[in-house]
Amino acid sequence: MKQIRRCVIGTGPDGQSSTQFDHDAPIGMTMGKTGAVGLLWKTLEMPVNTTGDTDQANVPFQPMPGPGGTIFGFAIFPPESEIGAEALAQDMKAAGGTQQEAHFTNRERHPGMHRTNTLDYNIILEGEIWLLTDKDEVLLKAGNTVVCRGANHHWQNRTNVPCVSIFVLIDALSLEAP
Repeated sequence: MKQIRRCVIGTGPDGQSSTQFDHDAPIGMTMGKTGAVGLLWKTLEMPVNTTGDTDQANVPFQPMPGPGGTIFGFAIFPPESEIGAEALAQDMKAAGGTQQEAHFTNRERHPGMHRTNTLDYNIILEGEIWLLTDKDEVLLKAGNTVVCRGANHHWQNRTNVPCVSIFVLIDALSLEAP
């Protein structure tokens, strides 16, 4: 399983900056043999308090931000052929049931179609993945980015190697589904 290194710096009581944490990010959930989702950092409110020495990623895994919060994380999407669409959707649903519910809709399009009450920024680091929406699909490769504004979507890895992405989820107003 690929590991993501996480380096966190901050300012101490003496006013000097230093490295507070430097190690592999914790994996919060695995998917198949090669997939995982993990937390790099989270915030609980806006504006963010940047003081303290608590590791905000070394907490029970919650893939969705709470009210007024953010999640900075990573996803390693396994090839869908490795675990199957239905099993992947079940993993996603189990993980999404914390703090903020993921809404699974348009399961006819794909069992993993979902939306959340978040604004999401995604960056594809390695590999490629298809982003499915209700009406279309887009092939994304390393270096591509996505801004998801509470829209229904699914990530589908049609290759035979994992796809690695980094994401930021920001609590947002609820988008009422049609």
